[in-house]
Amino acid sequence: MKQSQYALSAWDYVMFAGLFVVSAGIGLFFAFRERKRVRNADDYLMGGRGMHAIPVAISMTSGFISAITSKIKFIHKVLCVFCTCLH
Repeated sequence: MKQSQYALSAWDYVMFAGLFVVSAGIGLFFAFRERKRVRNADDYLMGGRGMHAIPVAISMTSGFISAITSKIKFIHKVLCVFCTCLH
């Protein structure tokens, strides 16, 4: 049986499962480590106001670039379809 170009192999599933386990482990570790602190919604939503400017700037920049890139790809597809209809 010939595999499709976009089919996932067993190693892809292993990597996905490993990534999930590591991410869940990090989340559970910090959840149990920080559970003794009394936190409210403001403290949660603002991250305890403990972030420095550099990580916040990097996060905002990557989100902005991601949003722009997806919009450019969408506009390009729309223009391609529009130009194809003109011919």
